[in-house]
Amino acid sequence: MSFSARLYSKVRPLASTASAATATASAPSLSAVSIDNWASATRSNFYAAQLKRNDALRRRSFSFVGSSSRPTFGGGGRASASSLLISEQLATPDLAARVAPLHLQQHRNYSAAPEVINDENVEAAKSGEVPSVVRPAFPPKHYVPRSERSETNTVFEFDPLYKDRLVKTSRACPTRELNYGPKQWLRHKDPWRRVRHIGSLFNSSPFRRLALPDLAVTASVGAALSYYNVFVSPDIPLGMDGSAMAGATTAIGLLAAFRLNASYGRWDEARKFWGEINNSTRDLAGNAVMWLDSDKRKTRMLKVAKAFPFGMLFHLNESGAHLRLSRKDPRYHERKYSEFYAEMNDIFQDETDPDFVQICNTFYHGGHVPLCVSAIMRSIIAVNDTDPIYNREMDEQVQRLVGQLGMCERLLRTPIPTCFTRHTSRLFFFWSNLLPFAMYSSLGPLGTIPGSLLVSYAVLGIEDIGVQLEEPFNILPLRQYSDVMFDAVNSIEGSYLETNRRMAAAVLEAQAQVQRKEAEQEEAQAAKVALKVVEEEPVKESLKQVNGTNGARVNGTNGARNGKVWNGQNGYAKKRTEIGNDALFGQMAMLGNQR
Repeated sequence: MSFSARLYSKVRPLASTASAATATASAPSLSAVSIDNWASATRSNFYAAQLKRNDALRRRSFSFVGSSSRPTFGGGGRASASSLLISEQLATPDLAARVAPLHLQQHRNYSAAPEVINDENVEAAKSGEVPSVVRPAFPPKHYVPRSERSETNTVFEFDPLYKDRLVKTSRACPTRELNYGPKQWLRHKDPWRRVRHIGSLFNSSPFRRLALPDLAVTASVGAALSYYNVFVSPDIPLGMDGSAMAGATTAIGLLAAFRLNASYGRWDEARKFWGEINNSTRDLAGNAVMWLDSDKRKTRMLKVAKAFPFGMLFHLNESGAHLRLSRKDPRYHERKYSEFYAEMNDIFQDETDPDFVQICNTFYHGGHVPLCVSAIMRSIIAVNDTDPIYNREMDEQVQRLVGQLGMCERLLRTPIPTCFTRHTSRLFFFWSNLLPFAMYSSLGPLGTIPGSLLVSYAVLGIEDIGVQLEEPFNILPLRQYSDVMFDAVNSIEGSYLETNRRMAAAVLEAQAQVQRKEAEQEEAQAAKVALKVVEEEPVKESLKQVNGTNGARVNGTNGARNGKVWNGQNGYAKKRTEIGNDALFGQMAMLGNQR
């Protein structure tokens, strides 16, 4: 049953009552309103309620984007005004005449994009000036196109010792690992992992970073103390009470654990933000293939959806996760632009694409690439000629992306209070260099240096890991996350095209079956007609013979009867004529005798 029919079954009992109530006011009666107009009115009420609900939620959950101090509502103010306009207009008696214009007005309010259609763009369109992309000065050095990638030819360069970790370009680099799978988890939980980890102690990131200068300074202090107590003043050795240092060591350990916990919270938030970006990108791609009104807009939206995570990648990570790019290179920014250009060109596959030109030029001139991509998304939604509620849902996904962008920027631009970091750094320095004095009395000159280094490495390593986790976008495999989103959008697009192909094939097959069935029915009907003709032919011949005999008999009988009647009639008339003539002649004779 259609929506109009279902609505009619509910509205019909109210029609007579509404008509009687409005007749005295000389207003158009409800029964005169068509069912289609009632259906449109009910949909409008639903849209108005939905828009009010979304606006109320948005007012409670708006976010600040980047460093701007103005909250972004995603067009909620305009939509709210239009929804109030709908509610007011639907309350008037002339319901049928106002419903359609309200839909158009609401759609215009939602789809208006004054940021895109400005005077500068209009003048550029009139003059025929089309911006051209800024081409890089160098070819990409590290980027590998997706069509050329393989297990041995990839954008990642792995550590020769740890096959699942990325190579470290310097000793200051943190440990960077890719996404885990069953193989990595099995190695991670291996019972021999502790022995393996001890074997790679001197190649670990914390040890390489702490070796110089922290552990070197602690070892130098221990060596100087041992030399002084053994060779300079063996009678009055320098040292301090170990019990006092034990209490300080406990406090320092708790401080290091707190530092690590705070940094891990930031790392966990960053991972959740990128997970939400992944979900929003997939939802936007799915909504685009369902609700955009043309294949051209669908393709355009899917391309910019692929470009968004890579724009985020280069926005949050200075080198765009190309770890082998050296900041000491005097042309570092130009080389980074060549890598970004190759990345975008692999997505759009057309250097004259206006979206490609806009995104690349924004990056080259130091603009905000993720916001540029989100503006392109909204410009596509603004001109989409479909139901406003669908445009609203797609804009919800864009707002989610922009919201996650703002949260990532918050982590990037706001570290743990630097005063806390500096204070803990000073405390750790003093503690690690006083540690040899507390250990000399119990370990002696030979055990002071290794004992002090071991305890210092244990505590300072926790603090160092916390400092590295404080900047999560330098550790998380953002490039791999972006590639996963790219593959997800491609999968959605491929599934949509495959579904359309199957539906088209099913329709063609159904049409062919109908045509075959009709042809078979026509053939069966023709065969029945031919069989009937063949069967009726002898009967017709027999009927012809019978009709001929009967006709001859009937005609002969009728002819004889007609002949008798004709002759009898003629004889009767002739006899009457003769009798009349005799009477006339007799009367004439009598008249003559009288004269």
